[in-house]
Amino acid sequence: FIAFLIWELTEDHPIVDLSLFKSRNFTLGTIIFCLGNGVFFANMILMPLWLQTQLGYTATWAGLVSAPTGVVAVLLTPLAAGLMARADARLVASIAFAAAAASYFLRAGLTNDASFIAIAIPLMVQGVASASFFIAVVMITLDAMPPARIPAASGLANFVRIIASGFAASIVTTLWDNRETLHQSRLADATSAYAPQFNAALAALRSMGLDDLAAKAAMTRGMEGQAYLLASLDIFTLSAWLCIGLIGLLWLCHRPASDATLPAAD
Repeated sequence: FIAFLIWELTEDHPIVDLSLFKSRNFTLGTIIFCLGNGVFFANMILMPLWLQTQLGYTATWAGLVSAPTGVVAVLLTPLAAGLMARADARLVASIAFAAAAASYFLRAGLTNDASFIAIAIPLMVQGVASASFFIAVVMITLDAMPPARIPAASGLANFVRIIASGFAASIVTTLWDNRETLHQSRLADATSAYAPQFNAALAALRSMGLDDLAAKAAMTRGMEGQAYLLASLDIFTLSAWLCIGLIGLLWLCHRPASDATLPAAD
């Protein structure tokens, strides 16, 4: 690895131009690009996974409830592009992260009996973030970059972003399972012969015709569903605070040029 770094830093035409990271905006912009896209990608995986495995949604309905994100993004992208010509790109990106944080906080208030509309509204808010996030962060990342270096810079930033998305997919599924295990163990602490609420719930199930084993199996399934719900809410809340933190990181960048048109490579 050290030999690779020495080679790339001293070669006239390196495969990976690490000298790009000398630019403050490129370095911070790439970090923001990776983390922001990673959070978005992780939640894009988690939401349908939770809906289909725990709430009984089919793949079709899970896709339909996520559709507002794309619809809103398509409608607002032209407006976001026009805004970039007049406003500070850091402000536009901040609005995107604020909208994303609002979306995740709204999701953190969901329950297992949430309606279709209750689930769709936070995803609609996410569309506001998707419409302006990418274009604003790319403007910040490539600000003041010489035209001849833009292909290398954009390629490196996108490569790192894709790698970060892969890590995000692995991290979110592992975290979801680990948090579910933690919450289920805590919920199981309340399922004893000395817990009045637990005994009352078992008695209600028995009165509906279930035998003791079936009643306990139903309680276990309900407890598992609640544990996955709590695990999902943990991740939604963490995602919201990460987006808020990235807003602060944005304002450490230099203000990019207001010209919304990036120079083309020679």
